[in-house]
Amino acid sequence: MKKLLLSLVLILVCYTVRAQNVKALDEKNGFRDARFWADTTAIKDLVYLTTSQDRIRYYKRTSDSPSIGNAQVDISYGFYKGRLMAVVLTTNSASYLLDALKASYGPGIQNNRYIPEYFWLGQQVYMSFKEDTALHTAQAVIISRTMQKQQEEDNKKAAEKAKAEL
Repeated sequence: MKKLLLSLVLILVCYTVRAQNVKALDEKNGFRDARFWADTTAIKDLVYLTTSQDRIRYYKRTSDSPSIGNAQVDISYGFYKGRLMAVVLTTNSASYLLDALKASYGPGIQNNRYIPEYFWLGQQVYMSFKEDTALHTAQAVIISRTMQKQQEEDNKKAAEKAKAEL
């Protein structure tokens, strides 16, 4: 009985520690000084890069520091309907970026210990990290869950409209 109680306490403590870190991700609700839902005019020094197939316009900030800890990163900001929805971090320093993410937000969830892919699931913000071990690159994506839901709803409406046009 004591072992069961001790196990439950340890699980609760581990869950609480992880929750506190994910809570920090939700509290940040963006990246550096850029907050999700911010308008393109609210974020300085944006330079347009491209528009994705799903209508997200990506920009780079000329004033961004290209490093996070020891990782050199390429940072792009994704806007949906003129509002910040996602931040994409790309690097050739995968382990350094992963270390920084874990230090800031906890260990994350790794579904398969053999695949270098991690997830942090906040109430408002979702973050993923995926390493391509063959190319020695990695990408972390920080995304507003509410903006993502809005985009999904818009896509469903567009599909229904297209269905009516067939």
